[in-house]
Amino acid sequence: MGTMTGAEKSRRAWAAGAVLLIWGTWGECQVPTRGGAPDETALFAVMCPQEAAAADACTVDRRTYVGWQVFHRTCAVCHAADAVGSSFAPNLLQRIRRMDNREFAAAMDTGYAGEAEMTPWGRNPDVRPYYLELWAYLSARGAGELPPGEPRPSPLSPP
Repeated sequence: MGTMTGAEKSRRAWAAGAVLLIWGTWGECQVPTRGGAPDETALFAVMCPQEAAAADACTVDRRTYVGWQVFHRTCAVCHAADAVGSSFAPNLLQRIRRMDNREFAAAMDTGYAGEAEMTPWGRNPDVRPYYLELWAYLSARGAGELPPGEPRPSPLSPP
């Protein structure tokens, strides 16, 4: 094995960065919640000033931020920008409070046939890998911890 070319170094650095990115997002984040104390068992972590009316005043852990991104890329078309529902898709803030993570994943995988229908997302490679992130974002919104709008990723969260 000789000296690595610039392209080989770049590919290896990219691969190492991808591994670190995946590893860094795997565990629970320990970012202060709205109350200010770290919660090691929380699915989401949101830090907002008490008077915050919009999410741009808040910082969130990486999982919640990625969930916001996926939601706005894919789900907001039907469920509206802040998951509050539309004339043909339900308010997810109310629904998420009545579901656990398994019920959410099942609804995403198989679709939902209630008063409104949702097609299955389980085979969509832009959605399926991000169920936990979507769950975190919707749970933060449903719990009232994250106001409407685009949150900022916390500098304390792994990249």
